[in-house]
Amino acid sequence: MKVVFLEDVPGVAQGGEVKNVKIGFARNYLLPKNLAIPATSESLQRINSLKKKSEETRLLLTKNMNELSQKLNGQKIPFEARSGSNGRLFGSITDSMIATQLNEKFGCNIERKSIQLSESIREVGVVEIPINLFRDLETKISVIVHPVGTDPSEIEKLAEEKEETDEQNNPQDQVQESQTTEEESN
Repeated sequence: MKVVFLEDVPGVAQGGEVKNVKIGFARNYLLPKNLAIPATSESLQRINSLKKKSEETRLLLTKNMNELSQKLNGQKIPFEARSGSNGRLFGSITDSMIATQLNEKFGCNIERKSIQLSESIREVGVVEIPINLFRDLETKISVIVHPVGTDPSEIEKLAEEKEETDEQNNPQDQVQESQTTEEESN
C-alpha cells in the first residue's frame, strides 16, 4: 500500500515521503495514529508542504534536544536506597526510576528507552550513564547511589578516592594503554 508520511516514523520514513508499506502496517499502525495517509492524487499534491512542515518540526526538536543535552550533561542525580553492609542494594535502581527522577528534577520528558543502562544498578557508588536523547545526540549523567541516612557527597568522595588509588596502583596499565594507542595510530 502506498502512503504519504505526515510525520517522521523512526526507522521507516520521514515526514513528506511516499513509500510502499505492508497493508497491515498501514491499517493497524500508521493510519490510526495519523502518521500517514493513503497516497491519493490529492495527498501527493501536498507533499512539498508536508516535507517543509516535517523539516521545521525536526529542526525544532533538534534544537530543544540540544538545549536539554547541555542542561543534563554532567548532572549528578542522587538515589537513596537501602543496602547491606557490603554495599549491595536491597533491590536495584532501574532505567525507569532514573527517567522518572530526571523528568521530575528538570521538567523534561525523557523515556526510559533513552537511558542506556546495560543492567540495573545493584551496588552503592557512582555510575556514569549515557542518555540517547535524539538520533546522534547523546549526553552523560552521573547517578550517585547512597545508603539511607548518608550524604551522597560521601559516596562521591569515596568513588574519587578509589579512582585515584586505582590509577596509582596500576601505572603499568596506563603505560600499556598509551603504547597500544601509539601502535594503533601507526
